[in-house]
Amino acid sequence: MSVKLHYIEASPAARSVMMVMKVLQFPVEYLELDLSTKDQFAQIFLQLNPAHTVPILDDDGFILWESHAIVKYLVDKFGKTDQLYPKALQERAKVDQMLFYNASDLFPLLRDAVIPIFNAKAPLQSSSVPEDQKRNIDSCLEELEQFLRTSDFLAVNRLTIADICALSILSTINYFKEFSSCNYPKLNKWLNRLRSDHFYRIELDGLRKFSDMFSTL
Repeated sequence: MSVKLHYIEASPAARSVMMVMKVLQFPVEYLELDLSTKDQFAQIFLQLNPAHTVPILDDDGFILWESHAIVKYLVDKFGKTDQLYPKALQERAKVDQMLFYNASDLFPLLRDAVIPIFNAKAPLQSSSVPEDQKRNIDSCLEELEQFLRTSDFLAVNRLTIADICALSILSTINYFKEFSSCNYPKLNKWLNRLRSDHFYRIELDGLRKFSDMFSTL
């Protein structure tokens, strides 16, 4: 039995899965796609995922291609404990709640800010982001600051997949729109806490690849 991950290192969604894999520590074959040759549109890839998105998990022929679904599956299958994704009903509901928020609120903010800049072959910097999108990002950051009022983590009072999935998006947003420590002290503390963890090297390497995508345009 072999587990394969099709990924692009610059992708926040792929990085979140890779960080969870790092925490779980099981053998994985990593298969990186090349955007420059449009690997994601190759017929063999479209057979795995007609939506041509990454990451894609191939667990001995079982295919899964949405990052939040993937990390939940991985913890249920390979986790030695349920710390990352609790089995207790109410704790699991809190983690799911944050994962859905991540997918429906956080990721669209990043996508809507970055894709027009990428398509225009413009530099990725705060001044390139329209003011209305900056306001939307600030509104979401304010919500996250409130989520962290009573806990050091986003879902329950310990690290879960909800934090890791949010990290990959928020650290990417922070790359071109730095979070003010005055306005968002709890969010900055949360971000620095996760930066000190051993899996953050994956995020850091991916951010460099993300940056390279714009510096080579």
